[in-house]
Amino acid sequence: TTRGTPEKQPVPAEAEIASVVRKSLHASKQIETGEAFSPENVEITRPADGKKPAAYDRVLGSTAAERLEPGDPITTDRIE
Repeated sequence: TTRGTPEKQPVPAEAEIASVVRKSLHASKQIETGEAFSPENVEITRPADGKKPAAYDRVLGSTAAERLEPGDPITTDRIE
């Protein structure tokens, strides 16, 4: 017989390291307030502390709500 449930969920050990091994959007160089996000200043890197990589195309062309330093995560509150 089949055991378990049909829903796929990470086991507790996987959940603990998910943000470290997954990626998200980060500033690749300094971005000034009001500057547009572009392929030149946005990168997809670890850890997963910013917007998911699936949001990349939606973020491009938006503007920064605050100054970002290289490596800073791009989060919803940092996008105008």
